[in-house]
Amino acid sequence: MQRNVAPTSPGSPKGNSKTSGAGNVAGPGKGVGKGVGPGTGTSKTGVVFTRKQKHEMRWQILASPDGDVHVQKLAALNITLAIPGKAQGSFVVFDLTKQPPSGKLSDLAAQRDKVMWINTDPKELQGLAKTLRLPEVPRFAAIFLPPELEERMADLEQTHNGGRPEGEIEKTYWDVVQRDGVYENLPTIVHQKVRGQK
Repeated sequence: MQRNVAPTSPGSPKGNSKTSGAGNVAGPGKGVGKGVGPGTGTSKTGVVFTRKQKHEMRWQILASPDGDVHVQKLAALNITLAIPGKAQGSFVVFDLTKQPPSGKLSDLAAQRDKVMWINTDPKELQGLAKTLRLPEVPRFAAIFLPPELEERMADLEQTHNGGRPEGEIEKTYWDVVQRDGVYENLPTIVHQKVRGQK
């Protein structure tokens, strides 16, 4: 559901579909000495990624070209969905708890500090347009994770398969599992790619 702030990226595991994590890729980090993580260097070329940016680049939630399934997964996670409005800089934000989902114009200021991905997958956008009853297929859709969901996902990632240092993880793939006809409100890790792994 979600290329870095998110069209679909290659090399992901099999699944319904996918959208990839977001990121403002900017180059190597600042620092002095050995080890992983930001340091106290004075490099004029490096950029230290925030924790949120690392999550955007590393995480990917699997979606679906079926608009109904896609929306149900987002709704289960209490994720905010937005599509570009007609006016420059405007967006329509959807309340996915309502049937059919209702949208209202917003400048997204309230979403500024959340993990965000942009989905540009044509099939998934077509499915969303149908389910949301949009007059046309949008250029992209943006999703925003609630801060509490980001924290819970970070905890799950840290303990997955006995735990692995963050710097060794290239990608973590998530899916929203359906049990007894209801989608769970916490995604499940379905695959984790280690750096250097083919």
